[in-house]
Formats: sequence, C-alpha cells, structure tokens
Amino acid sequence: MIGIVIADDEQIIRQGLAGMPWSDIDVELRGIASNGVDALELLKKTDSKIILTDIRMPDLDGIDLIHIIKDELPDIKSILLTGHQEFEYAYSAIKYGAFEFILKPTDPDEILEIIQRAKKEIESENKSTFVYNFKNTNRKDSIAENLSVDGNLPSESINEIIKNVKVRNYHNVKVLTRELLMCLSNHPDANGVLLKNACIEIITLASHLLVEKGTEQFEMQDRLVFYSNINTCKDIEELIQYTNILLEKIINSLNFMDDLIVNKTVDECLSYIEQYYMDDITLVSLARNIHRNPIYLSRLIKKVQGKNFSDILTFVRMNKACELLRNQDLKAYEVSNKVGFKDSRYFSQVFRKHYGVTPTEYRKEILQKYLKKDGEIT
Repeated sequence: MIGIVIADDEQIIRQGLAGMPWSDIDVELRGIASNGVDALELLKKTDSKIILTDIRMPDLDGIDLIHIIKDELPDIKSILLTGHQEFEYAYSAIKYGAFEFILKPTDPDEILEIIQRAKKEIESENKSTFVYNFKNTNRKDSIAENLSVDGNLPSESINEIIKNVKVRNYHNVKVLTRELLMCLSNHPDANGVLLKNACIEIITLASHLLVEKGTEQFEMQDRLVFYSNINTCKDIEELIQYTNILLEKIINSLNFMDDLIVNKTVDECLSYIEQYYMDDITLVSLARNIHRNPIYLSRLIKKVQGKNFSDILTFVRMNKACELLRNQDLKAYEVSNKVGFKDSRYFSQVFRKHYGVTPTEYRKEILQKYLKKDGEIT
C-alpha cells in the first residue's frame, strides 16, 4: 500500500485531513507533521511516496519543501494546499516538481481524486522499475559483462563502492570490494595487473573525496604508500584486506573532516542569529544566506546544540529583550520591535512563557532590585 504524509501548521486542518477515508483508495496515512522539517523526516522514515502539504508553514514552507524533495527524494509526489491569495505562487511551483495543487477551502472528493491520480502514476513508475531491476538482479554477471576483452574496468561497480564511501557505509564498502575483486579474479580475461589497477582506481577516486573536503594529507602520504606497497600483496585475500584497510582510513578521515565542517557551520548559524535576530529571519533565510540546505542545517543545529533553530532564535531574542527592558525610556512594544516581534502581545506571551512574568512585570522586578541595592527601598 502506498503511504502518504500530511503537513500543515493548523491542527484543525491536520485532524480533518487525517480523518479522510484513505483506505478507500488503497492509500495508508503514515505520518502527520506541523512543519516542513518534520514532514521530510517522516517521508524518509516511513518510505511514503506522497506528501500533501500546506504552502505556508514555519521554518520550512511547502515551496521550499518540494524543492528539497525534488533533489533528495525525486520519487515523491508533492501536492500543495493553498489559499486564493497564494494561487499564482502555488501555480509556479508546478514547474519545480509539484504534482498538483488544491485550493482552500478543500473539497474532500477533489483531494481523494488527486491523490488517486498520484498513486496510479507511482504504480506505473514502479512497474517500469521492477522490469529494469529484474533484468539486472545478478550483480556478478553484470560485473563480468562490463569487463571487456581489452581490460577496461567495470566503472559501474567501482562507482557503487565510491558512493558507499561517500555515505560512510564501511560494511557495504567491504562487501562490494570483495565481490568486485573476487569476480574479476575469476574472469578469463583477468590478470594480476587488472586486479591491482582496480584497487588503485578505487583508492584514487576515494581519496579525491578527501581532497574535495580540503585536506591533502592523505593525497600526499597514504596514497603514495599504497601505490608503492600494492605490488607486494601475495594473493587476492591480502589485496582485498589491504584495500579495505585503506578505505576505512579514508572513511575515518572523512568523518573527522565532517565534524570540523559541522562545528564551523553551526558557529556560522549562531553568528548569523546573533547579528540578525531583530529581523524576520527563518531557517530557510538562514540557510540561503550561508549557502546550505535548510534540512541539513536543522539537523546540524539540533545535533550540536541540542535545540532547534526556533528555540535558539527565541533564546537570543529573550536575552536581548531583558537587556532592553532595563532601559526605562523604551516602551514594551518598542522592545518587542527591536527583538524581531511585530506583534507586541505575542512578544509578551513568549516572554512570559520563557521567564514566568510579563515584560512589564520583569521591568518592575529589575527596578525594585536596583532600588533595594541603592538603599531607596527598605
């Protein structure tokens, strides 16, 4: 059964959509999200193929979400919910990968009809994929067929190993490397030189990933040692083991570089928030300004700081508000504007939730403390 995820920041709409008869059209509701970040996570965790999302949501709206889905999950069918005032905006999203859009107020029958069309298209695509996979199930035969008489290496198999190095899947790297080299050793056109050339090609391509990360240490040292020692391997088992040891070193180095990049990126995020907290900034605008994917940033910030973007932004704004409230000349609504809140009542609600008192009450407490310190109140 094909899975669907629903994303809308209004609870009443989420509940209404969740209660629709999805089973009648052989679709399973697998997740409900109130924002784009959570929606994307649900799509990946539940292996859902359809998303029904509102166009306006906090942190990551529907338009930004479908852009990311197009890059990261191209098989997903995205359907946008939009109001009349957003019609042109939503219509333009079709060319960016949206399957369809639905105008609010929504008609349940229209929703089911569009979802059913998306489902049929997915099923049609799955049939084509099944036929392709059936023809390519025997990987070893494929490797052998790709090895031509003139000794050209099977680039598809090597690229698959490099893809797994990129995602740091060392288990798959070991399995695929052994599979490739064992298959090459059994091929009638194979020889010792071919096997060693395959190992050199794998290590060369894998080491380029480190160079892309900005380090040349492996390029200058380990790779030269590998090229020098490869001819001393006595048999294929030693060659496989030696190659995988080096690939493990590359993966460990990539992980180390990732940690450096993560910390640097999060520092950039914190500096940006500290500098522009008074503006109408969002996770998407932050990501755009430091040239990163918003979902990627959301995960990094949560991983390193233990808080999400909106929590950190609110924390900074509240701290700045406390500083400004010590200035008796500023009105509470002026403080609200200076820390990025256009609605002073909402600012007061957030402040109270954060500190347990309203901005006015906080100012009175601060004033009393100063007076007591100066001996003016006993």
